[in-house]
Amino acid sequence: MSAADPHLSDRMAPVLDWLASPLIDDPDLELASLVRHLDELGSSESNRGQLKRCLEPLYARSMAISRLFRGRLAMATLPLTIGMHRSATRLLAALGKVAAAHEEVLSETHHRLARSLRRNPSIISARAIELLAEQFTIAHLAGSSAPFEFWLRAHAVFNAADPLAGDKGDEAVEGILAAYKYLLALSAAHPAGLTGREITWLADYLASNVRATSIRHSPPGEDELGWFWVDPDQDTPPISIH
Repeated sequence: MSAADPHLSDRMAPVLDWLASPLIDDPDLELASLVRHLDELGSSESNRGQLKRCLEPLYARSMAISRLFRGRLAMATLPLTIGMHRSATRLLAALGKVAAAHEEVLSETHHRLARSLRRNPSIISARAIELLAEQFTIAHLAGSSAPFEFWLRAHAVFNAADPLAGDKGDEAVEGILAAYKYLLALSAAHPAGLTGREITWLADYLASNVRATSIRHSPPGEDELGWFWVDPDQDTPPISIH
């Protein structure tokens, strides 16, 4: 079925209308719409093709919805109420799905299957890691942890993009580095031991200051403190060297 199929266009119209509409100040209603539209877009191969064509607005809407929930989760006490836990679980799944769609497009781009779409792999990589980082942040605000193979996914996107070898003045390359550094730094701070307000403060602080951290392939000297080891072949977070 082609993208020009009128039936497919009819099914996409509500999704596109919602993505183009202003964000409303009702996290639950916004999340319900996001979950419903993601389910519709993932229901068939032709619909998944349309999902990949609206990655940018889906990324923006998903991140905006998640930020609405950040404030609510920061004020909540653990364990969460049944309703809040259900919302957090649905949000985590939605962020994972949107990140996975970005990863699929990256795979197609690397295999030259999506060259005609003129996508920028660096921008897609940065957004994929940002979505995973947001998923990680929400997970800890909800008193949970990273899902299975989360770290393998994050490491794979970062290493495939290879931003350390890229142009340091390139905004997209800097975006990849910033998103990955945020994720590593937040994990290194052991957010499981922090309150919701502390996690929210830390997340905001890291988002503004994480570019001051460094990632390198060579091991630090014995007198260099504060370094963490990352094994991209393991489903594990950064581990302190000292």
